[in-house]
Amino acid sequence: GTGGSGDASLLVLAASDLSLPSTSWPVIVSNVFDAAGNFSVTTAIPAGVDTRFYRVQMPPPPPPTAPMITHSPTNQTVPAGQTAQFTVVAIGTKPLSYQWFFNTNTALLNATNDTLTLDDVQATNAGTYSAQVFNYVGSADSDPAILTVLSPPVTM
Repeated sequence: GTGGSGDASLLVLAASDLSLPSTSWPVIVSNVFDAAGNFSVTTAIPAGVDTRFYRVQMPPPPPPTAPMITHSPTNQTVPAGQTAQFTVVAIGTKPLSYQWFFNTNTALLNATNDTLTLDDVQATNAGTYSAQVFNYVGSADSDPAILTVLSPPVTM
């Protein structure tokens, strides 16, 4: 068969009486469309059945869900001049979008991925970082993570 959505599941129903409502047709096999939207099923016709009719049914998609944070970013202690990296992991109906914040309410420009990388950190980068993950259903805020920047030793 063709014309499905890639990786979507499907059910194959079979009956020997085409006039039966599809709700009374038994499921004979479940399968999944390949990435191109195709599927292949092989089944034997039971003994004593002259004609068999088949229907392909796709189960309804699951309802959309708002994002849920499964892993918040963790605290980091980094020497000045090094790189700090924060990651948030979320589940929910795709596409998921991201926005990182510094010290609670300052949205960081171009910080719209699941990972925030801060290169060449300095004392001014020390503070609290958090992420908001959102989709068309809702949003979720990560727990905050603290960045501590260690000053280089001073020689006297």
